[in-house]
Amino acid sequence: MSYFRFGPHSAYFTTPDRTALETMATECRAGEWRSADFRLFQMFPNFIVAHFMVDHGFWYVVVLQHVAEGPDRTTMRSWFYPAPFPADRSPLKRWTMRLTELVRPHLVGLALRHVQRQDHAVCENHQTVAHQMPGKRRAGAFEERAVWFEEAYREAMARGEALA
Repeated sequence: MSYFRFGPHSAYFTTPDRTALETMATECRAGEWRSADFRLFQMFPNFIVAHFMVDHGFWYVVVLQHVAEGPDRTTMRSWFYPAPFPADRSPLKRWTMRLTELVRPHLVGLALRHVQRQDHAVCENHQTVAHQMPGKRRAGAFEERAVWFEEAYREAMARGEALA
């Protein structure tokens, strides 16, 4: 796993390659990047873009927007699309693609809704005990991006920026 921070934004990739973000940017500029692993980008303050494989050789992108509706309520909107990057697929996958593409988007949508319901339930449970944590929040090694987000938020608030 690799974590990357760029300005107030961050990314998480499942590759251990510490140069993966720089390599991806270079290859994207050259039109040569190929999907290879799960990638999640947190665009401060309220967008998340995740890139993931749903079937060998078939990649999707999901965009999540968190919209604050009040101090105690947030709505999450999401959209998903087949990834626009070229993919390496076997001859069989290329041949059956016309049929499987009739079903794949529906299955991806069902799976994403299921995962979002699970995430929502976990977040709701966390909120029920959040008030019990005095002082600064403790973060584990896998929560590095959450700490970065909190730092970016404090900095934005100190500058008086609106986070609409």
